[in-house]
Amino acid sequence: MHKRKQLYLLAMIILTAFLTACGGSGGSGDASTNGVKSGLAVDPYIFNARFDELDAGGNIIQTSSYSDKEGKFTFSDALSDGSVIQIRNSATALPQQQAMHGGEQYTGVIKRQYFIGDPLPIVVSPLTTLLANGMSATQIIQMMEDAGLTGLTESSLYRDPLAVLINKTGNITDDELVFLQANMAVNAFLEAIRNPDYGSISLADDAKVRFSDIAVMIKDSLNPTLYQQMVSAFGTSFTVGDLANTVVVVNHIVVGKIQEMIASGDQTVPASAINQLRADAMAGTLPPDPGTPPSGDRTGEQVFDQECAICHAMGTHDTSSIYGDLAGLGT
Repeated sequence: MHKRKQLYLLAMIILTAFLTACGGSGGSGDASTNGVKSGLAVDPYIFNARFDELDAGGNIIQTSSYSDKEGKFTFSDALSDGSVIQIRNSATALPQQQAMHGGEQYTGVIKRQYFIGDPLPIVVSPLTTLLANGMSATQIIQMMEDAGLTGLTESSLYRDPLAVLINKTGNITDDELVFLQANMAVNAFLEAIRNPDYGSISLADDAKVRFSDIAVMIKDSLNPTLYQQMVSAFGTSFTVGDLANTVVVVNHIVVGKIQEMIASGDQTVPASAINQLRADAMAGTLPPDPGTPPSGDRTGEQVFDQECAICHAMGTHDTSSIYGDLAGLGT
């Protein structure tokens, strides 16, 4: 009897070791073997956002932690093959529960369909949103090229557009910026037309604003020339990430106005109107020429709006900003 018990225990040990090496059995084995639990939200990096993992029927499998200042969020369990990771809309959330990017509340919807074996990190961005909506990589690349955003590849659609740019200083080229331009243009477009599922049914662009016009707006706001102007105004420590956050502020203003124009009538918003909105937004966002003294007396509020608000929040509790929230510090 004693010998039989020893053989039984030995068999159980061998079986357990075999199952562990194989990652278990059934569908849960793939998830535990793969073990991917985290993702990265970017347009640029989105702070304080939560994500749901959804099954094929749209049911919530699990919900992530809040994303940190670098956009990273984590789930409790490993992601399932084929599931969709989608941001929770925080448009009506309390201030401390709102997703933020570039000092502005993030009201868009980004998502990503995850497959075991996808390259890490698992980036959730505007471009992965189009992929999750059913567009092919070829269709997306063509959509970008038609709008003047050239050079994207299928693999680049899954990458972090800020990874090598966030802290970059010095000279920058159009080729280095195009991936970030494409992501920001898609996000602005999806928000302007209020359709985060764009591309899921057809590619027919019946929206009241053209993607190509949004792309031009982004390129006019995020380019090497403007970057050098900002460096001249703020100093050589000004990074491409700082410029991206500035463009977020501009986009927030312009997209809001475009939404108002679309809601007020059936007309297509013309490129000329978008250009003017961008110019007006930039005028209130960019610093004055450092070589030209301001004309006339300005109130403290005007000085803050024109020269400080670009970096410092005022009452937004944006802990992702390295400059800090100045609410309550003045009189």
